[in-house]
Amino acid sequence: GCTLFITLETDNTSRTLTTIQCDPSAVPTFELYLRLKQDHNSWHLILPQFL
Repeated sequence: GCTLFITLETDNTSRTLTTIQCDPSAVPTFELYLRLKQDHNSWHLILPQFL
């Protein structure tokens, strides 16, 4: 089994969104960390210029 930790990182803060036990009946033998970061240079910021 594994444990998945999902966090959201914004400007100066990091917040845990959720922790998922992939198989609750099994003892976790490893951990996975997924960090989501806000992209300030994203394409959606320039999109209104082209509409």
